[in-house]
Amino acid sequence: MDETCLPDEEIDGRFGKIPIYYVKLCKLGVVALVKSTNIDVNKIRVGNLYEAKAMGCLLSLPGKTRMRIAIADDDREVVDFLGKIVEEQGHVFVGFADGDALANALLRDTFDLVILDWNMPGKTGMQILEWMEGAVDDRPPVMMMTSRTAKQDISDALNAGADDYITKPEDPNVIAARINAILRRGNGSTAMETTAQYGDYILDRIEQKVRHNKTEVALTAKEFELTDLMFRNRDRTLSRRYIMETVWRTNAHLATRTLDMHVSRVRSKLSLTPENGFRIFTVFGYGYRLETLSNGV
Repeated sequence: MDETCLPDEEIDGRFGKIPIYYVKLCKLGVVALVKSTNIDVNKIRVGNLYEAKAMGCLLSLPGKTRMRIAIADDDREVVDFLGKIVEEQGHVFVGFADGDALANALLRDTFDLVILDWNMPGKTGMQILEWMEGAVDDRPPVMMMTSRTAKQDISDALNAGADDYITKPEDPNVIAARINAILRRGNGSTAMETTAQYGDYILDRIEQKVRHNKTEVALTAKEFELTDLMFRNRDRTLSRRYIMETVWRTNAHLATRTLDMHVSRVRSKLSLTPENGFRIFTVFGYGYRLETLSNGV
């Protein structure tokens, strides 16, 4: 994380003129104002407004939505190289050494992008592309990254469903730019606005508040993060692991009752019912989906 601290600067804040340390999380344009150097900004995940606020930031401007990216390559160095690029963009990655492992994960987990090598043990990259078309619901976009440079290979991969094709080696900045371009196309934008409206629901990401029909609904921090995640991904099925890593920021298996309890509370507190245009649907053995109904947005 890049950071710049300018001590002894003063600003007009809601607490009057105060000395601050200006911390700029450069990668995603997130800005935080903190009172002292006692705050360890390295503990704030890039782009995460909630952690910035929890660490004592007086103000934070939104960066980008954190995405979850699968990287499949039988060369561990390549996975680590791409993983570093992904993390520098504020996202998280899961690495796979063969096509079969990736295929199994795609059936039980959620990813925002798949970066795929051509030649791998088990299913090859091309076999994965062809298999995904009929086997994976809510198919994520795919970037092929391979040493194969023949024009026929490129056209075959794109015709089989790849969204982009990069030949190795490639400059890290170019890879990062093309990852972000795919994510923008697939998700509209990775940028998070400070407020967002979905039907009669208004989310304030700075204050972590939700208003329904102009009435504020009391939510805990985790309930708000879960609500924000589900509305941003409405009509998309999210795996339990995806939710856990995004909201609870852990790879560990969260107790089922913890996640289910939070979903139940969000459903109840926000009255997510057909009458209000949305409902949370449980996908047995997989996760949850916030569905937009006819009168929702």
